[in-house]
Amino acid sequence: TNQGVLDMEMPLSEQPAYGQWKIRVKGFGTTYHKDFLVEEFYRPRFYVNVSMPMYIFENSYALAGVITANLTSGRPVRGSGMIHLEVRPPLQEIIDANYSVMPTWPSIDRELYFFEGTTDFIFTMEELADVVGRTPLNKEVHINVTLVDWFQMQNQTGGGICIIKSDKVTMKLLGDPSRAFK
Repeated sequence: TNQGVLDMEMPLSEQPAYGQWKIRVKGFGTTYHKDFLVEEFYRPRFYVNVSMPMYIFENSYALAGVITANLTSGRPVRGSGMIHLEVRPPLQEIIDANYSVMPTWPSIDRELYFFEGTTDFIFTMEELADVVGRTPLNKEVHINVTLVDWFQMQNQTGGGICIIKSDKVTMKLLGDPSRAFK
């Protein structure tokens, strides 16, 4: 409204009724409605973190990263898992293409037979070029890691995105034409 923003809190009981709730506010001669969902929240037993660079150059040897997984108590996760790599066009190209059915992107799957807290991964540019058919220039590499904790028998997923950029310099001069300086 032109009168400002209303910011209020409403504490819930320890055992609230789960489901759809509605807030109704009457103000300035108008009634506003907002629906929201109240549901039970469980903290995940462990988290999966995939650390890798945001960008690499097309002439780099490989895309490398580190996978870390710890229980919320701090103990390292011990189990197995799967690394799933997909090479996709940038998001804006996907939006512009307006696919009726999302296509299947070129991918590589790699099994983690034993995992304890931290491990690293590496995908060479040769592997990426083989799966794409050419150098994956200006593509997004999505890595999703799913780990299974053997003790808790639960799984959790984490991921990251890296963009492969050209190593060539592109320069555009703004303003007047450039002149030689001696």
